[in-house]
Amino acid sequence: MIGEIPGGDLKDQVVMAGAHLDSWHAGSGATNNAASCAVVLEAARILKVLGVQPRRTIRFALWNSEEQGLNGSRAYVCQHLACWELKEKTNEELPEFLQEGERVLVRRKDFDKLAAVEDLGAKKVAVRAVGGTDHLSFDRVGLPGFQFIQDGLDCKTRTHHTDLDVFVRLQREDLIKNSIVLATFLYHAAMREQPIPRKPVPDAQSSGER
Repeated sequence: MIGEIPGGDLKDQVVMAGAHLDSWHAGSGATNNAASCAVVLEAARILKVLGVQPRRTIRFALWNSEEQGLNGSRAYVCQHLACWELKEKTNEELPEFLQEGERVLVRRKDFDKLAAVEDLGAKKVAVRAVGGTDHLSFDRVGLPGFQFIQDGLDCKTRTHHTDLDVFVRLQREDLIKNSIVLATFLYHAAMREQPIPRKPVPDAQSSGER
């Protein structure tokens, strides 16, 4: 599922947010990953209601088949950007972006606009690598991809890929805060003078035309 807010003078450049629709079979997939789908949709609603006019197009996607190997987001990247095949490398072995962001000289000043949401708990930009979901489809062809990480609460110990991954485990206040943080980041990324720098393309085989 794809939706977007058209950009202005830089409309051919795209800032994108996504989450995966599919879930593990044991539960209903509330925390993994209906929660993030709700955050993406709410961020879109916030920006639409505010009537923002971003320079770049802001695109929203709800991916399918993440649990089967990032198939939905990978197909999108392959169709619109470039195709990749890993050469026996794990997620941990891939060079990352903010995610070892010094590789492309990204500094904290590039994210100073997040100061607007520090009171919501968004106080730290980490360079450590985070893997395991759809931003990797973009990361692997050299596009900067990010995840916002919050306190895992009982996700890893209780709900992740279990029959306890149900609606009552969602944290309403966290979903609201996350939507605001995401909307803020998307808007400021879409208004930057220069695009966020691309990272070096990892050791992959590209078969795409673009």
